[in-house]
Amino acid sequence: MTHTQKRKIVVAKQEYEWCIRGDALYAEHAAIYKPNINGTALHLDILPWDVEIRPKTISEVVEFALKNSWNPEAKGQPLRIGFTFGQYVILPKGVANSHEYEETLNK
Repeated sequence: MTHTQKRKIVVAKQEYEWCIRGDALYAEHAAIYKPNINGTALHLDILPWDVEIRPKTISEVVEFALKNSWNPEAKGQPLRIGFTFGQYVILPKGVANSHEYEETLNK
């Protein structure tokens, strides 16, 4: 059993909550969402070695997603964000993580 600690962050004068999700051995992603709203969450792939999960990173991801048409109050599937080649990317449907995304580019 894991314990999920929710953390609060304010980006562009809006409050969000974020936490690391996964099981006891394998963290899968950081989930970012607006509290008390059943909207669309962000899922940040935390597998790349060059992603430090800290408030600054979470703030950058929220700003990136908002600039790319993320509406945290609209219902829908989570928007998956990866980090590859030194920048954040929106992961296409069917691509599980940043490593798979890089493999699709190399085909």
